[in-house]
Formats: sequence, C-alpha cells, structure tokens
Amino acid sequence: KQKLQNPMPRVVPNQKERFDKDELIKKLAQESDVKYSAFRELQHDERKKKFIESVKEGHSVISFVNTGSNISLQFCRNAWSENREDRLPSVEFVDFSKDDGRVNLKAFLIFNGVCVDWVGWIDLDTLSGKARFVFNYERAQIEERLRKEAMEQVRYRQIEFERNHKMYNDHCILQDRQLSTSPLSHQLFSSNTLISPVQQHPALLHHHT
Repeated sequence: KQKLQNPMPRVVPNQKERFDKDELIKKLAQESDVKYSAFRELQHDERKKKFIESVKEGHSVISFVNTGSNISLQFCRNAWSENREDRLPSVEFVDFSKDDGRVNLKAFLIFNGVCVDWVGWIDLDTLSGKARFVFNYERAQIEERLRKEAMEQVRYRQIEFERNHKMYNDHCILQDRQLSTSPLSHQLFSSNTLISPVQQHPALLHHHT
C-alpha cells in the first residue's frame, strides 16, 4: 500500500524542555571556547582576511572547542526570509566597534530541533573567542506555530490520500463484480460450460450443412 512521505519538522514540540535537558545543548549553553574553523590549509594572515570578509558578508564557520561542533552561522535577522534586508548583517549581529581587536557576533539557528541564538565574540588576531547558546523564545513561538500548521497540512493530505485510495479500490472492486456477473462473461468463461466455435457462430453450422 502506497503511503505519503511526511516531511520532518524543523523543531521539536517542547523546545524549552529540550534546551534545558539535552546534554549537548546544556554544554553549549555555557560560555565556551570557540574558534574560526574554515580555510585551515591557509596561512594565518590569509585566514584572518577570509574570516573578516565572510563575517562582513554575514556568515562564517565556527566550532566549539570542547565538543568539536562545527557550526555554519548566518549573522542576520532571518537567513530564510524572502526579504533581502532580513538576510543582511546589521550591527545587532556583527559589531566590530564595541571592543577593540574583536568582533561581537550573534546568529540565529535551529540546533537539534531547538531555536537558539549563538552569541559570542572572536579575537581578530587569534581567530578564537568565547560563545554560548541562548534560547530564542520569540523564534521558538514562530517555529512552533509553523510546525503545527505543517502537521495539520500533513494530516489533511493523509486524509485526502486515504479517501482517494479507498475510492479507487471501491471502483476496482465494483468493476470486477460487474464483469463476473455479466451474462456474456458467464457464458464465455464459466468453468462448467464449454462452448464450441460452431455454437458461438451459427453461420458456421449452416455452412457445413
């Protein structure tokens, strides 16, 4: 029986509970050592240039040292928005002016089904710094609403799919019954009666006489 493939939701039903109880998230919610983890094959000065360029463009790859988690970050209000302004880095997300020699960064992401903000800073010379996860209540509410809407759409599609599948099966069963009970079908295909070609075509009998 064919079944619909349901899409995986982006968030879990109880995000705050997951944030408080998930062992990995609990570790990352504590201020931890982080470092820039892209272009490791380049010389350090070249990596510094690459890091600054990518941050100004609104993205970077940074890892938590204690867990080894490499995370691709988008420093903007909403990386999935169709509005270009939402995808551009602002001072709220990329701030070179707050502290000398470092950049303060903020990025929203969904990690293990939970809406969080990556909040921290990176030293522009060492390309290392500190960061932690903060639960994003506002975004969690938005994603929970979207999750429920998506699940409702899946439920509706499943009902429609089952209804159409039943209608198709009922139609096939009805056709089979009509064929099996029709006089012609019974005359030609009954296992108890064998009809010769002459009996089927009286003209053949007239010809032989």
